[in-house]
Amino acid sequence: MMHRVSARLLLAALLAGILPDAAPRVYARLIPCLSGFVRTSGGSPVAGADLDFFVSGTGEKLITPGDNTDATGFYNVCVLPGVYDVTFAPPPGTRLLGRVFPQLDLTANVGRELNVTLETGFVMSGSVTSASSGQGVEGVDFDADVVGGGRLFTPDDNTDANGDYRVVVPAGLFRFRYEPVPGSRLRGLEMDSVAVAGDQLIDVVLEDGLLLFGRVRSGSGAALAGVTVDLRDGVTGEKVFVANNDTDAAGDYSVAVPAGTFELRYVPPRGAPYVAVSIAGFQIGADTQRDQVLQDGHRVTVIVRDFNGEFVVLADIDVKENPGGAKVFTPHDRTDSAGAAELALVSGSYDLRIDPPAGTTLDRVELTGVAIDADTTITVVLPEVARWRVTGRLTDPAGTGLPGVQVDARLSPSGQSVFIPSPFSDAAGDLDLSIPGGLYNVHFSPPRGSRSVGIEIANVAVAGDSSWGNIPLQDGLLVTIVVNSPDGRAVANANLDFYVGASSSREFVPHDRTDAAGSTVVALLPGEWRIRVKPPSGSGYESLTAGPAAVFNDTTITIVLRQRISSSPPAVSLGAAFPNPFRDLATVGYEVGATTDVTLDVFDVRGSRVRVLRRQEAVSGRFEASWDGTDDRGRGVPTGVYFIRLRTSLGDATRKVLVLR
Repeated sequence: MMHRVSARLLLAALLAGILPDAAPRVYARLIPCLSGFVRTSGGSPVAGADLDFFVSGTGEKLITPGDNTDATGFYNVCVLPGVYDVTFAPPPGTRLLGRVFPQLDLTANVGRELNVTLETGFVMSGSVTSASSGQGVEGVDFDADVVGGGRLFTPDDNTDANGDYRVVVPAGLFRFRYEPVPGSRLRGLEMDSVAVAGDQLIDVVLEDGLLLFGRVRSGSGAALAGVTVDLRDGVTGEKVFVANNDTDAAGDYSVAVPAGTFELRYVPPRGAPYVAVSIAGFQIGADTQRDQVLQDGHRVTVIVRDFNGEFVVLADIDVKENPGGAKVFTPHDRTDSAGAAELALVSGSYDLRIDPPAGTTLDRVELTGVAIDADTTITVVLPEVARWRVTGRLTDPAGTGLPGVQVDARLSPSGQSVFIPSPFSDAAGDLDLSIPGGLYNVHFSPPRGSRSVGIEIANVAVAGDSSWGNIPLQDGLLVTIVVNSPDGRAVANANLDFYVGASSSREFVPHDRTDAAGSTVVALLPGEWRIRVKPPSGSGYESLTAGPAAVFNDTTITIVLRQRISSSPPAVSLGAAFPNPFRDLATVGYEVGATTDVTLDVFDVRGSRVRVLRRQEAVSGRFEASWDGTDDRGRGVPTGVYFIRLRTSLGDATRKVLVLR
């Protein structure tokens, strides 16, 4: 009679050495074993090396008794069938490096032989102490990331009771991280670009921080585990290292952070259907509790291929609301090895911009009016474009190179921006750009918070490899612009235009949109400035012009918008389409009562945008636009009812039109 034994009980019996002799031989074939020898690069056996098995994909660690090598370096470990990440850790105190073998397939129910060689590395050692107490800190986790690569496997990498640590790493360039135990008031420490070419002694002092803590839940109230809590410096935008910054199974987090003003981010795991959140101007001056709800969204997978059909890795996807143009925070917006980026978006209409990675001849693709109302997969093919190499150097008035200046080339006269890989000046201020041929107005935008004044150079021809030579930027004054509603609330995504004195010619000023805190910082030359503020579409506020304001020192200018009075006559009107119904061409007239941004689109009955008719800034007056019954790709639309929608900061209007085929 055959024994009925579960696989788990069988494995437990096998590992314990108590499998009954009467068990059929078929059971042995159910249990795959991994075996082999662990040796040094010189061929010597490594005794006492420890093997660990982790389920690939989940990271769950298996209990595997007897998983150390014997005196000859031999091991034999039996597990349930599966795919595992297997680590080999040398015994403590050696100069040997650990090794990881990802995704070992042990599903075939047969044994597998794997002989492993452990190389010799360099010893990184030292002590970790608290700045406030001067005592060693126990349990600090040491991590080493290869610059340009991934995480290095470093066994036995926690500090002991005295705060001492000892790890072995290979030669190379690394980022070292020191992370105290979760819940500690001690701030973690990150050391960038550590070159390793020999043994090193590195002592570390950890500063006390303030506690930022709370709970993250979904819109339906479910606890969200694995959400990453990140900080960016509120002025420079640089990432602030935060240790142990993922939420636990209950959605809780508690991290030690510095005092200051930051952009606070909540980033759900890649592929999760929850919408990430970014909060600008978040102030931390004491222990702070912040609970956060992440909206339930739709999974949007963007697959990017080149013109040959190959997947494009590290393509960058930017998403903006349509209409309005407000940028949407999408943290997982670079494509992986399968050419896929996974976003989470709430229902709505969006504009997507897909930029290829640097170093390719691929060009940018822009999609407008993409309707999202369910989980969606979007496939994009990036075209090839001929490019020319353009060099130059950005300097301050003293001739010192200016790093981080962004170059934006816009075709003249259309104003369309073209994709430039690596569009920033390097640490010495040098530019090395790849630009398609054309005639451009070129914008040079220093980083936000810089005193260097951005400039525009008009009608720059690119027709071959060339040099722009030395490009000097003047020093200016830092002006903080704050835009509020009448009741003191911040107005985000307001667009600012700048004019010198009574001039009607708009000056190029970078960073001309307010952030979530309703503010921005710009660099201006001394003088009198007028500032035209255009609130986001649908905000209910009127555009206005402030000033002239005298700017002769660093200063802050606060602008309070006026609420649009609903009882006043309409500031915009949209006439009926003519003819209606139509087959080939319909014309529609519209009128605006003041200078405003105009968006004129055609939508179908499902609310999906079919055609962009107009995007422009219009002064007060009457205008006309025509629609030939095609979509944005030039394809004729089928017979049916469509809606022409006018949107402005002054108000919106919609007209129905019937297409006959």
